[in-house]
This record gives sequence, structure tokens and C-alpha cells, in this order.
Amino acid sequence: MALPYPNTLNEIARSQKNLILTDGASRGNPGPAGWAYILLSGEQEKARENCGHSSKDTNNRMEIQGCLEALKFAKELGLQKEILILSDSKFVIEATTSWRFSWRKKNWHKSDGSPVLHTDLWKELDILADEFNPRFFHVEAHKGHPANTRCDQLAVEAALQENPQLFKGSLHSYPHFQKISLEEIYDSPKYLCWNHSKKVEFEKWPQAQEFMQKNPGFRVKKIFSPEQ
Repeated sequence: MALPYPNTLNEIARSQKNLILTDGASRGNPGPAGWAYILLSGEQEKARENCGHSSKDTNNRMEIQGCLEALKFAKELGLQKEILILSDSKFVIEATTSWRFSWRKKNWHKSDGSPVLHTDLWKELDILADEFNPRFFHVEAHKGHPANTRCDQLAVEAALQENPQLFKGSLHSYPHFQKISLEEIYDSPKYLCWNHSKKVEFEKWPQAQEFMQKNPGFRVKKIFSPEQ
């Protein structure tokens, strides 16, 4: 199945478009929280990761913050080509592509008259969304989509203040974006155990854990598709 946006680093470079992944996380809602974005610029052939921490925030607020910070950085870079944003937050996508126009007309109130939450962020995002007019695409969370897993990891590590190592370099050197066919994504993740000569897949973590205990020298990782 062809995707409606570039699916490899070479495709991003050829298109000269700018692909952004955003995410947010909180441990408790509210609780320690983090936002993250990954910018893969075909226009400038650069890749950048960034994330940030909040001592007490909600997941939705961090989802908005991740998108806002990404567009702020796009402005800092002076990006001119099309921006495509991949998010697993339907709330952020619907609000940015539809609801914010009505909210703005009603002085940041909803149709029932109640104030919009996180207005400080929405007012900033509203300006940048008008300026860049990004196209949004929804991706399913925790389904092995290219770089979505990495973006989630950054947001979670930021929430936990684990100071993740952030990539900054050439687009073609970015290590966390691999082509994947959405037709081949598993309904639920599997566990791959492997060594230099053998690979074994398990449906459940306890099975993989038992195998690892009985077979020293194997490594294990969670996978979401046959390609992985």
C-alpha cells in the first residue's frame, strides 16, 4: 500500500518536503510530562530531534507542545517547502485542521461557551499553522510506524528526565526511519529473539523471556512487522 507521504529518507530528499513526527507523554494526567518532535527535512537534507520536560502536565498539552515546538523550529530554519506532520493524536489533528478556526472566531471559546483548554499554546500554534499550512496525517500509536516509536521514546524519556541523546545531522544519516508497509503491520507486537545464526519469534513476552533464560547469548526486541 502506497503511503500519502514519503516513506524513506531518499523519498523525503527527492520530494524536498519536510516530514515532522510529534508526540507527547505524561506519567499521571497530570504528572511529569514530556514532548518530542523529529524533523526530517528534504528541503535542507537535515534531521533533528528535540524534546522537553514539564514537571506537571497533561498528555494533551504535551501533544500540542510537541507540534508547536516543531513548527517553531521550522520557522527558525526558514523552511519554505511543504511540511507534513505525522501524529498519533487525533485530538491535535482535528483541533489544528478544523476546530481552531471556530475557537478563534469565538475568542477561544467552544460552541457551548466554555473556554478552550491550553489557550496559551493554541494561540501560538494557530499563528504558525496559518503561516505553514502543514498537512497532517494520523498514525496509529505503538504500531511500529517509522520513527513514531522513536518519537514516543523521546517524549517518555523527557517526561522521566532521562536526558535522551538527540540526533542532529544529515538526513541520510538518521538511524530511526525505516521503510515499512502498513499492510504488513502485526495486529499486536511480537518478540524476536536472535543470535548470529538463529531467529525465533514469540507472540507473548513471557514466552520470549523464558526462551532467553534458557538460551544465553540471544538478544530480544519488540517488533511490529515482518520487515523489522
